[in-house]
Amino acid sequence: MVRGRRSERGSSTAWAAIFMALVVLPLMSLAIDGTRLLYLRTRLQTAVDAACSDVSWSTGDRAAWQISAEDRFVQNWGLIGAEHLYPHTC
Repeated sequence: MVRGRRSERGSSTAWAAIFMALVVLPLMSLAIDGTRLLYLRTRLQTAVDAACSDVSWSTGDRAAWQISAEDRFVQNWGLIGAEHLYPHTC
C-alpha cells in the first residue's frame, strides 16, 4: 500500500498546473480584456461627445448647443431636483 502512494507523489502539483492553464489564465485574460474594453468605450464616448459639441458649436446654433450641454449634464450626473435650474429639460 505504501508503494502505491509514493507513485502518486506530486500529482497535485500537476493537477494544479493543468487547472491554472485551462481555467485561471483564460479567466484572467477575459478580466483584463473586459477592463480594457470598458476603458476604450469610455474614451471613445468622450471623443464622440466632444466632436458633437464642436460641430454644434461651429455651426452657429449656440442656443441648441447650450440646451444639449445642459441636458447631458443633468442626465449624466443624475441631478435630482435640477428641473428648477434647467426648466427646458422636462
